[in-house]
Amino acid sequence: MGKVILCKGRVAEKPFIIPLSGRELYSIEEICYYVYNNIYSIDIGFFSDELLEFIEKDLDLPEIADELRDLLESGHVLRNVVTALLLSCDLYNRKETEELILLMNRLSGMSAWQKRAHIGYEFLREGQYIKALRHFRGILKFEDLNEKDYGDVLFAIGCTLAHTASYREAADCFYKSYLHGRNRKSLIYTLLCFKLGDLGKQFNEQVGSLPKDDPAVLEAEKIWDEARKKAEDSVEYRDVSKLLDGVSGEHAREYRRGIAEKLQDLKEEYKRGVENGPVS
Repeated sequence: MGKVILCKGRVAEKPFIIPLSGRELYSIEEICYYVYNNIYSIDIGFFSDELLEFIEKDLDLPEIADELRDLLESGHVLRNVVTALLLSCDLYNRKETEELILLMNRLSGMSAWQKRAHIGYEFLREGQYIKALRHFRGILKFEDLNEKDYGDVLFAIGCTLAHTASYREAADCFYKSYLHGRNRKSLIYTLLCFKLGDLGKQFNEQVGSLPKDDPAVLEAEKIWDEARKKAEDSVEYRDVSKLLDGVSGEHAREYRRGIAEKLQDLKEEYKRGVENGPVS
């Protein structure tokens, strides 16, 4: 049975709007929830004078605002300010707060680009590919990336592009990632994108000299065969095959209508993955 959370203070008539993301927050609980679930992108600047004034006046919580203000003016680290915020309401229990503190301890040892990468991976996991792509491409501008790190970021960009069926660009990123880090996985993904995009010419130009018994080639072929078998065993594949088989039959018009509907469903699914809100 879930716990009942009593809102502290009052719900604001007008929201506090997070810069860049545009997220609207109406209560101290919503502020805590946002911080807890976006900790990779939270820095000390998040606790601005505007936010503290919103907590003090719009939420009618002057004690919390004063406590946060005192911590900031005394030069306390972000971890202490976030902890004070989370303890100000009943949204998260002690164990959850301690887990976040441990995560923040790990984050404190990360560089700026590593934190940004984590945000990109979160977007990627959520299927927000445009936002993930914007984050990963922005990381390439950081000057403290070494050769391997640069290759890892290119690999992440390749994964994001592959999810949007941009196989030519994805293959190029995976191959460049391989050149930077010599990671065999990058080479395998390069080969798979060539297959997905039917990019024979690009394949010959970049990796056509690889022998057929190269470990990366053999692994890519194995993954491809397994994926194709899995696809052919799926309900979606059988539905499409059934529709295609009936195109020239007695009920051709009905089957063509079914194909059009199926294509529209696929288009909508694709757009949900790619066009998922404004780019931050």
